[in-house]
Amino acid sequence: MFKKIQNYLLLHHPLLWNTKFVPVLITTLIINIIFFIWGYSEGAVDFHSTDYDYYDKFSYQCTFYAVIISILVLVLWLVFYFRNNAFKSFYPKKNSSLFKEWIIIAVLCLLNISYTFSYYYAHDLRGRNYFDREEGERRCTILSEASIFIDGSFRHYKNDETKTLVNENYYPELRYYGGENDYYEDSEIHYNIKSPSDYDSVCYFGKMHPYISLINKQTSTYSILSHERDSILNYKVKGWLLQNKKDSVTQLFRNFLDIQNEHGLKANITAEQWISLVYNPPVFDDYYTIGASHYSYITGYEYPVNVPDRYDSENNEAEKNTKDNIITTDKYGDKVILPRYYVSFKQLDYAYNKISRTWTSPFDLKYSIAYLYAALAFSLIIFSFRISTIRNWFIAVISTGIVGFILFAIVMSLRHVIRHTFYFDELILYLAIWLVILMVIYIVFFSVYKNKGSKKITSVFINIILWLSPCVLLIIYAILHEIYVDDRYYYEPCNTGICPWLKEFEGYIFFTNLVFTVLYMYLLTRIIKKWKGIAEA
Repeated sequence: MFKKIQNYLLLHHPLLWNTKFVPVLITTLIINIIFFIWGYSEGAVDFHSTDYDYYDKFSYQCTFYAVIISILVLVLWLVFYFRNNAFKSFYPKKNSSLFKEWIIIAVLCLLNISYTFSYYYAHDLRGRNYFDREEGERRCTILSEASIFIDGSFRHYKNDETKTLVNENYYPELRYYGGENDYYEDSEIHYNIKSPSDYDSVCYFGKMHPYISLINKQTSTYSILSHERDSILNYKVKGWLLQNKKDSVTQLFRNFLDIQNEHGLKANITAEQWISLVYNPPVFDDYYTIGASHYSYITGYEYPVNVPDRYDSENNEAEKNTKDNIITTDKYGDKVILPRYYVSFKQLDYAYNKISRTWTSPFDLKYSIAYLYAALAFSLIIFSFRISTIRNWFIAVISTGIVGFILFAIVMSLRHVIRHTFYFDELILYLAIWLVILMVIYIVFFSVYKNKGSKKITSVFINIILWLSPCVLLIIYAILHEIYVDDRYYYEPCNTGICPWLKEFEGYIFFTNLVFTVLYMYLLTRIIKKWKGIAEA
């Protein structure tokens, strides 16, 4: 089939024939579809599992296979592609033919490096298909709020943190505008150690509570919820406890068990039994420890180093506070504590962590830009090799590397020699020098091009122009970012002038640069076609 297609293209579309566009396009599309199906199948969420790996072992296999296949496809494609070169043979070509050829190369490079993207995107897409984002946030909110009443850790600080925390607000003033839940709208939240030598109690909302109080429990977090929202959920539930809103806590337990029952998971308590086991106002330090699953050991309590003996986990405090839980031994003969009362929080926590991460996955807009730029880099390298001789191409590679290394050495030396005389930013200087060098190269190249002299060194310069021109806008942006954002950060907030714009529109800058590169390549390829006719010497 490929042979018949190639024969037709040879007669009617020689550019597509010469670039082997159709067979490589079909091959790369099939491989991407295979990786997409693979990723989608591996993205399934098992609500009965506790395997916490977000990307399991198949993700490493995926990356390995993708790299190997990508290299094989690239090598085979270039072997056939470089057999014929109408440009170097001075065959008649239209003014736009070189630009079309570069576009074809860029498309094939993008498809050939996107196998892992297809896998991971499909993996995340499968997780997003369980619930829409709003429903996912609602469910993760319920799990986070309920985690306070399930076996877990408490907040504590190290010894060296105590001096800075005593009599200070660990959390700044936090306001919540959520209707009936705005119980602490005007309240400062104090979370301080009572004293450097006393870890047995904490101050919360102006009142002291025992270290093992539910008021001091940590909540589970989910990436789909913002950090600020995690804090709000934490304070909302503890506000219910402080204000004795028992009905709100009971409804929370019902919502949690509804989610659990929907996935066919186990629990040996009802919402009403749960509330009777853990709800003991006003101190909330006398409660049954509810297990995170029917097989999870009770972890006891995580205490700081200097906690008083009566709260010392090493003195079997975990055993003392199990309150009717099951004390037994594991297969190694070690004493363990199994929960008498449990829910299936552990399974839900792992499953919804995986789902929530699909909504905040790195394989989104930023990763798409990274793949586009990788394809751009490969296409320019291949295209420059296509329009240049092997000798000139290698001279351009080596000279660019040597100049870059020398400039780096000079800038670093200047940093150590004159840093005590006056301040300068080495990154800005390094990038600025490259802009000057590229400007000089442009002047020499277009001088030769306009005067129709001999190519001479421009045969090397044309490669450097192809490689570095797409970086001009990015270099300018990097210099401005270094001046107005990074350096300014140490002296004043980034909220005036162009500083906020530079931070907010970073993604648009990269997309704008891609558009600029396409336009510049359209003009440059037409110039290259005419430049080819200039005498070598």
